[in-house]
Amino acid sequence: MHRALRLQEILDCVVPHLANSDVAVLARVASIFFQPCITRLYGDCNQATLKKVFRIMYPDEGYHLRYDTSAQMSARLRLYCSCVRKVYDITIEKRATMALPLSSDCMETSMLHDLGLWIQKDAGLTCVFPRLHTLHLALADDSSLPLAQVLLSPVLYQLVLFFRKTEHALGHIGPFCNSLVRTSPNLGKVMVFGRVFKHGVDYNRLFDGLKYLRDLHHLDIPADGCGLVSYLDDNNSLDALGLMLRPESSLPPLTLFRGLRQLRLRGSLERICAVVEAAEFDNLTVFMLSVEDPTHVELMRRINTALVRKVPRLTDYTFSLVGNRETRATTDVPAVEDFSSLCQLERLETLDVYLRPYGWQIDNSPGKHDSILRSFSRISTLRTLNWYWRLKPQALASPGVLVDLARNCPALEAVWLPVDLRMPPSAEGLPSQHVLRSLLLNGASVVDQARLVEAELFLLSLFPNACMDDFKALCRPIDNVFLALGLQLPV
Repeated sequence: MHRALRLQEILDCVVPHLANSDVAVLARVASIFFQPCITRLYGDCNQATLKKVFRIMYPDEGYHLRYDTSAQMSARLRLYCSCVRKVYDITIEKRATMALPLSSDCMETSMLHDLGLWIQKDAGLTCVFPRLHTLHLALADDSSLPLAQVLLSPVLYQLVLFFRKTEHALGHIGPFCNSLVRTSPNLGKVMVFGRVFKHGVDYNRLFDGLKYLRDLHHLDIPADGCGLVSYLDDNNSLDALGLMLRPESSLPPLTLFRGLRQLRLRGSLERICAVVEAAEFDNLTVFMLSVEDPTHVELMRRINTALVRKVPRLTDYTFSLVGNRETRATTDVPAVEDFSSLCQLERLETLDVYLRPYGWQIDNSPGKHDSILRSFSRISTLRTLNWYWRLKPQALASPGVLVDLARNCPALEAVWLPVDLRMPPSAEGLPSQHVLRSLLLNGASVVDQARLVEAELFLLSLFPNACMDDFKALCRPIDNVFLALGLQLPV
């Protein structure tokens, strides 16, 4: 073995560039490779990966339910758990039947109970994952929160909780949040979601538990924020906030928004419009808006106009229209003109507008999308432009939009646009040497292979740094309305 491979620093640089299958083989070659390899394999864990770690506790699950209590098991489990930095998409649920802990499609509460017993037995342990930085949990209700405390770590920075059921009140979330100041005092980002909040919750329990987290600066909750005033009196470091504003919600205190750098509003357009028009935003740079089945879509123009007037230095704007399939067909959607005022944001770097899920009304406005996209192409600071609209062929933007973006937006890195490539222009004299690496075009139909080659040459001339090896034409019917070309340029 070369002497260079005996240096931990070199191994830490080499291992991240290997495929997972190669890393798994390398971990078995020599003991010096083992630690950096398992750190790579188990640093970011989803539910499947985490079960591989916990299989150490249940080596022969087919014969017994209880976990292995040997010292050897404890040492191995501690070694693997110390590698975990991020845990995503973990579902915690209590099953009515006596199932084996690793046979379920979720994390059983019995497994959390066994982990708690393991920590109590080992005097050197205070938590399961001592280096855990990010934790995303999905729970049926909050009854599992006391057991989930074993997953918290002293260095935890981001915590995301999602509650799936609606028939339970949140009686455990208060004590759980109170425990965070002891288990995870450095917590900086807390996000809480779930349909359960639509039935009314005493949010003071949540706020009281969070107010002692001095480093908390990002809070996203399904509440209107009215109970946050007393919380902010004790915690002035909050610079990112997410709120749910329902039609029956009262207007949150306007002092909440003055010092924010990032704001995400969900719910009623009527309530959101009232907040945007009344509040002052001294430091806001990121604005995100999410609406389900809007009943006042005409307010979108007022919201965007007020936002441009009050926050001309905005760098990131995101709008998403979501909802269920039953109501999409009968729900109005904002007009493309409602977003025209955003062209005045001279510092805009990210523009993401999502109105394209199946079931929404199809836009048939010829020329309007082409015009507004050309206006956005004049923003030289633009880095990401995503325009998710469901359009008929006559409403698609022309290829000239891509030419304008290549000429005027030198920093552009990612694009998703509804562009018509049925008649691509000549590639001669077009700008080149652009840094764009990710491109997705939807809504364009190609009728023959010759036109497909022309489209490929046209795009290559504009964005030569984009990989075209996997260029594919996917001519497929969408709702029997139009044909679409899906073009994906991988990073």
